[in-house]
Amino acid sequence: MSEHLKSIEIYGVAVNNIGVSAFESVEMLHRRSSLDKVFDELNHEEQLKLLSNNVQLIQNTKKMSEHIAEVYDFSLSEERRNHPAINS
Repeated sequence: MSEHLKSIEIYGVAVNNIGVSAFESVEMLHRRSSLDKVFDELNHEEQLKLLSNNVQLIQNTKKMSEHIAEVYDFSLSEERRNHPAINS
């Protein structure tokens, strides 16, 4: 199993696991960002699994954001302050 595939599988499990600590969920998002940076290096199977996990994360967005908000103040996020959809 490739390093990327193992990371994708760990990410996939975490996407559906609201029962872990909010800190672990934040780590899951960091893992997802790292995978996104190497997307072009992934083979077709890895890309599909990553995209499938991303869809699952999107479906869980509300629950996951509420969970992560226990330890993370989204109002302090640079992305939030600079996002055109939020600031328009």
